Amino acid sequence: AEMLVEHSRNGIALRRDGNRGPGATPQGVYRCRGDDEWVAIAATDDAARVSLATLIARPELGPHPTAWRERADEIDKLISDWTTRRSVADAVDTLRAGGVAAARVTAPPALLSDPQLLERGFWETVDHPVAGSFLCTGMPFAFVGKPRRWIHRVPPLYGEHTDEVLTGILGRSQRDLVELRALGATASRPAGL
Repeated sequence: AEMLVEHSRNGIALRRDGNRGPGATPQGVYRCRGDDEWVAIAATDDAARVSLATLIARPELGPHPTAWRERADEIDKLISDWTTRRSVADAVDTLRAGGVAAARVTAPPALLSDPQLLERGFWETVDHPVAGSFLCTGMPFAFVGKPRRWIHRVPPLYGEHTDEVLTGILGRSQRDLVELRALGATASRPAGL
């Protein structure tokens, strides 16, 4: 919807921006030294851009986002040249010390044991009768004075609520249910299993 509204209201044709976004210039994910190590970087203000320009030995880029946007691909290569020579920890520490927002890109499985997410109750344990017990994402926010837990029941099994919906909500009879099953319109398990 954003693309349609932007074009119909402002005449702007949005395009794919990859990791670039409107809130920071430059903004991206860059490889670091090591096996599949990456750092996410976002220069959100003039001071951060000046600091980043100094780190990549291009102080002439200055603070203005327009200059950075016009040369975005070239600058991404310069930043990549800088990050690939450093460990992700060194890159993050150096960038943050200079006022540039930076963070290690964490592999999805490692998020399950992330201390920040665990402490905030982001993961909720679901005990499913077929899939077993597993962690599931909760909401990334909490309401003051309300319980943090959002998941109150497990995902339904295949066809678990069919009878309830057809009879209780749609007013079908038990005889209708038998006919629908005989026709193959409803089932308690997927076709072919």
